[in-house]
Amino acid sequence: MISIIISSYRESYFENLKYNIHKSIGAVDFEVVRIYNPAKMSLNKAYNLGAEKAKFPYLVFLHEDVTILSENWGEVLISYLKDQSVGIIGLAGNKKKFNLPTGCETGINKYRKVFVTHLPSEVLAAGHKEPTEVRTLDGVFLATRKEIWKSIKFNENIAGFHFYDLDFSLRVDRHYQNYVISSIKLLHHSLGNFGDEWIKSNLDFHNRAYEFDIPTKEEKEQVRIFWYKRLKNEDISFILKLKYLARMGVGMESIKYALRFLINHNYQ
Repeated sequence: MISIIISSYRESYFENLKYNIHKSIGAVDFEVVRIYNPAKMSLNKAYNLGAEKAKFPYLVFLHEDVTILSENWGEVLISYLKDQSVGIIGLAGNKKKFNLPTGCETGINKYRKVFVTHLPSEVLAAGHKEPTEVRTLDGVFLATRKEIWKSIKFNENIAGFHFYDLDFSLRVDRHYQNYVISSIKLLHHSLGNFGDEWIKSNLDFHNRAYEFDIPTKEEKEQVRIFWYKRLKNEDISFILKLKYLARMGVGMESIKYALRFLINHNYQ
């Protein structure tokens, strides 16, 4: 019933994940579709290739550097995806997406819904009985029906390995409702890469046409402060920092964080 599609180039990661899936998915028919991809193609292309090969009606697009912490998660997932109004099920997402150069995370806690941990000792938020409506989903785990993928697909005009998830989830959001669920939990062994390539992809993505939410003045400042702090110590070239700052903007509350981001000084 479930085809799990993984763009992978590290043999040990893939084998560990495949074993983890076999042990945790439960009593459902499934297959693991590996697209070997040592940076030879974009993640969008790899996922489309994998989905073309998939033989089951439910698709999961999964990063290779994860461990699924929940048991019998396959049945849980199918129970949600059977609902024809559901677009994508994820484990980390956001209720809003503003036209500000962020990732899936806005930086505003009330919109953030995350059931992914980066440390084995990290305590995840308590689960909810119902799924939470979101607009955007983090690409670490994306589950949908094959019929939805066929009609929308991943956008191969977006190169590289960034912003494929926001693009896909926002386009699906036009026709269906996306959700984050808490009943499947995940350990992600990477914190992500927020260097020059991420900045370039970010600026390109936010020049595209989507149905963005409109932030209040206070929300703009919260987003700016969060992301200037988040990116402050990343390895980003000065010219790209200038371009990012011009796109993100500054206000009275965020200006000191913007300056710290720009000069890359590790203030406490």
